[in-house]
Amino acid sequence: MPTISNADHRWRNSSFVVIKSFDRRKPPLVSFPNPKKVFTCRFDGKTCPKDLKFTLLPHDGLPRLRTFFIHWRDEAGPHELGIRFLTRLGEGLSAKGQSNSDKHIFFANNGSIGAIDPKGELVFIREFDIGVVDFRPQIVKGKTFYTYGLIRDFNTNVNSMASHVVLDETMQIVETHHRIVDSHEFLFLGRKHYLFTNYEAAKRDGDGKCLLKQYLIEEKDGKDVYVVSTDDLISAEALPDYGSTVAFNGKNCIQNGHLNGVEVIDANRWLISFGDGPIIMWLKKERRAEWVLGGEKDQFGLRPDQRTALHHTPRWSESEKSILVFDNGNVEKRSRLIKYVLDLKQKSLREFKTIDFGDGFAWAGGNVETDGKTISIGTGFWDKPNDDFVELVDGKKTMSIRLCISCVAGRNYRVYRGPFR
Repeated sequence: MPTISNADHRWRNSSFVVIKSFDRRKPPLVSFPNPKKVFTCRFDGKTCPKDLKFTLLPHDGLPRLRTFFIHWRDEAGPHELGIRFLTRLGEGLSAKGQSNSDKHIFFANNGSIGAIDPKGELVFIREFDIGVVDFRPQIVKGKTFYTYGLIRDFNTNVNSMASHVVLDETMQIVETHHRIVDSHEFLFLGRKHYLFTNYEAAKRDGDGKCLLKQYLIEEKDGKDVYVVSTDDLISAEALPDYGSTVAFNGKNCIQNGHLNGVEVIDANRWLISFGDGPIIMWLKKERRAEWVLGGEKDQFGLRPDQRTALHHTPRWSESEKSILVFDNGNVEKRSRLIKYVLDLKQKSLREFKTIDFGDGFAWAGGNVETDGKTISIGTGFWDKPNDDFVELVDGKKTMSIRLCISCVAGRNYRVYRGPFR
């Protein structure tokens, strides 16, 4: 069995070790006490040095939250040792403060999904050879499930296409949705029952230009039981019949609205987000909007300064009749939260409030969740330096997290709260 020096580490079992911290000036060293008794040895897919001594220095000198493997054979037979880096505070993950909530924090970053406890400790990590998006808890009939998307295709400045995986509360796979669909929203409603968004390029009637059609689809037992499209909403005069030009699968296409979020209100109504417009609407299953907030079809008289400039993940409060939304702020280049309190009968705005959470700017992504006085914010794909997660209580920052999983910071589409085991 090899030994590991120059590192604070712990053995989980005889074939797996976790390195908690190390000094990059003197990286961890692996060596075999009796190298002459080792017949073959490979480390991370490569042949080990002849003296069977080598340093564990990840790429760029920074730790990656992934597992390195040593395979060797001696007189006792073949062996395998997995070595994982789990470092904090500037190397891999940096957490400040302590959460006011007892819920864990879930993220997908580059090729990893993970969970962080309320104290800021990384308690779960799983890695993949491809990109991963939107790792989130989903509660169905009192049971906790988790979902994430495996990115199969990425379309410039529009979306990514993904298959999706459902885990149970023990993080074991229980379902895989192999259909490649848009990754903006994927809701697990029950076994083999999903609600998701999808995109499709088509020729526009009249001039034959590329039109990016967008759909909200409910699928059950492998069949589409409900579909509403942007064409349906244009026909119902809930969505304007014009859009911006975006790149999609190598083509310049016209996009109406940019469908990027869904929240289930009840069996007959959904809160729908069109980030580019920007529009939030309460959609009924009859394929008509009960009301529209923002955009050309706005029914609540929003002033220009009360509108979003690209937004993500609006959330409805039934008790307050309010919406809390992450406003990317692509005009002023500063992101914020906006709270709208609505009078649905009079179609008027009762209260408008902005909430700042830092000086950062996220050009895409972002989300917000509330739990009593606790506001949890995933800061999206940011350009200006920012934390990847911020928690506010009564307007004061109680916790912040900077993720650098695989050393890619500021690339977390959304960050969620929920129970963990």
